[in-house]
Amino acid sequence: MNIFKNIGGFILATLRRLLQETGKENSDEMTQSIELWNAIAHGKAYWNKDAPSCGIAQAIAQTIADTINEEVNVQADNPALNLAMQSLDSDASEIIQKMVITGGCLCRPVFSNGRVQHELLALGNYIPLEYDFDKTLTKCLITKSFKEGKNNFVLVEEHEFADGLHKIQNRLYSDDNGALKERGIKTTRLTENLEAEITWRNIKKPFVVEFRNPSVNMIDGSAMPVSLFAGIEKLIQEADEQFARMTWEQEAGKMRVFADSDLFRRRQGDEGVDPKLAKMFVQFSGEVGDGNKIQTHAPTLRSEQQIQAMNEILRRIETATNIGKGTISDLQDVRQTATQFAGGKKAFYSKVDSYEGELEKKYKAVAYVFAYMASAYLGVKFDDEIKITFNDMSRKDPQQMKLTAMQEVSAGLLDKHEYRQMFYGEDEETARANVPEPQAIGGFFA
Repeated sequence: MNIFKNIGGFILATLRRLLQETGKENSDEMTQSIELWNAIAHGKAYWNKDAPSCGIAQAIAQTIADTINEEVNVQADNPALNLAMQSLDSDASEIIQKMVITGGCLCRPVFSNGRVQHELLALGNYIPLEYDFDKTLTKCLITKSFKEGKNNFVLVEEHEFADGLHKIQNRLYSDDNGALKERGIKTTRLTENLEAEITWRNIKKPFVVEFRNPSVNMIDGSAMPVSLFAGIEKLIQEADEQFARMTWEQEAGKMRVFADSDLFRRRQGDEGVDPKLAKMFVQFSGEVGDGNKIQTHAPTLRSEQQIQAMNEILRRIETATNIGKGTISDLQDVRQTATQFAGGKKAFYSKVDSYEGELEKKYKAVAYVFAYMASAYLGVKFDDEIKITFNDMSRKDPQQMKLTAMQEVSAGLLDKHEYRQMFYGEDEETARANVPEPQAIGGFFA
């Protein structure tokens, strides 16, 4: 739930006062943008009441996420860390989608049920307050709303990292007729086991890690991340409205049959109208014209023009976000040379690479936190080393890759077991075992 929306009766102004109490307040323009991005993510933007979302933002985010899911792999020798990282990696699609649409995704590590786990929050469910010079999040608020009995509550976690310490302050607020009142942290059953303050000592990195969309913040110039769609929200609106027009025209274009109501009388002389027939025809009294009691009407649909208009909007979105031509638009609608098509793919994969770079950087930051928590709670040796690989085989022509690799094997530039690893998916030990032994010919090995 977006913290800038009403939460258990809290209005936006009340939450702004909460930010003021903690010594920070986001700019109104940034607050409104975050609110809009979250609304777009859930198909609840202000224009969606009249023009329901056609899912363009979600489609772009999913396309990028699916590509990265096919390429990324993470491993760790530390069993506890490996388990936690594998779990995080399985949520890579969610991380990417939150980054793309809302601008940021916060990973909040937790220890529960005897293992290190994590929680993912979209920007809007957490509020950034301070950043380091390299845009590492060092202070933020995380809010959770809940209801107990007839009372509404909001739990606020304030995280702050500085000088090797990561402090967590827990505050509980109640909603009394729209007024924000702080309560004791032990007031509710959900929070009775929480401590008001927790401090992690002798650490090198913050205990919450923010995955950031790589776009530059042109809204207020702050270090806060922004959506891929920042500044082009109107294009998303245009796409939704154009899709609504297309849907309306398809509905309006249904064939109608106008018929005299006399044709609907039941044979038994019943004065009522057969309900099954009534759904298929438009009834009237009298003749349609030319002495006819029935006439069909099938309006000509402007499908081609509507699709062209939709594709023009989609191409504008592709250009504005630099995701490459043809990522969401219909390539068949535009005659492109092979070079133009390749250029579109190059732009798309360049965008994918930027997200993979962020994923790799923040995976390492999360690995440090996971390893630290595993050491503290499970008593295992601290080891935060992880290996991250990105397999970009899906981007290339597999036949050409095989041909090139075979030439490299023949030239002695690539070992045979490496070839098997690349194209058979075998690990090194298996690949070496499966390489055929050289055959002796005339006293020499072939």
